[in-house]
Amino acid sequence: MNPRMTIVAGVMALSLVPGAGAQSGSAPAQPESQPESQPESQPGAASPAQPGAEAPPVGKPKNNTIDWGPRPGIWRGEIELPGGKPLSFNFVVAFDRDDEKNPLWHVELRNGTEVVPVEFINTHPSLTMAFSGTEARIEATVGGTNTDMSGEYIYTNTNEQGEAVEFRLPFHADNDDPRRFAPVTGDVEIELVPDWLVTFDDRPSPAMGHFVVLPDGINVYGSVRSPGFVDEPLVGTFEHGRLRLSRFTGAEGVLYDGTIEPDGTLIGTYRTLAHHGEGFSATPVEDGQWPEGLVQQMESSPKGRE
Repeated sequence: MNPRMTIVAGVMALSLVPGAGAQSGSAPAQPESQPESQPESQPGAASPAQPGAEAPPVGKPKNNTIDWGPRPGIWRGEIELPGGKPLSFNFVVAFDRDDEKNPLWHVELRNGTEVVPVEFINTHPSLTMAFSGTEARIEATVGGTNTDMSGEYIYTNTNEQGEAVEFRLPFHADNDDPRRFAPVTGDVEIELVPDWLVTFDDRPSPAMGHFVVLPDGINVYGSVRSPGFVDEPLVGTFEHGRLRLSRFTGAEGVLYDGTIEPDGTLIGTYRTLAHHGEGFSATPVEDGQWPEGLVQQMESSPKGRE
């Protein structure tokens, strides 16, 4: 028998192909009768040795197993933006098999209720996550326990000379970490009110900020909207007076990072994957008392990103 190697989604399976041709003078080979069904292998049971079969490589699974890729579940990823602040986001890895028992991998970005499918290419331990409609991608290597990965977020952006340039930003992710951002420590205890009037250094202002703290008291869903742009849905955390919100779609990413000052003002920075950064400040809005005309402008303005 001659071994033939078949690689499916980064998982190697060994199949045996019968040798061709009977020896001269021998009777024609007759097909062997097969039982109507084959018993399923039991967990932990050893497989019978196959005559002439090569032993599987040392340290590799003998069949298609889930250990050949990143562990299924929710992950927290971080892309280090220019300036050093991490753009945090969540994605979900799922594993299944098709009718022929070949492995199927599914990856989705999650921004609250927004789900963004990802093209996942698994060549374990290396992998690529590509994003529809853009050349942006993540190239990474999975760690030895399949619970972390490190690599680069690669994308094209226009430089100051108007030239398209490829950029690479550090990327890291950990499994079973549903938090949007790494936790912060402190002793400041303050509540986050839902409505804020947001003013930017450069972007069209003012804008309407709306932030809802979930029942766990930490996770936050929100939006920042003006007649000139809309950032939603935003997902993040509020801990010890610090509010961090982000949205990542593969092609675009935004990060809000601010702290409530003693006078009640929210002061922070706004950054994007397009190498844009600026400051912002926000003041609480009580009982829906927005500036006159702002709500009407929002209702009459088409939604869109700046």
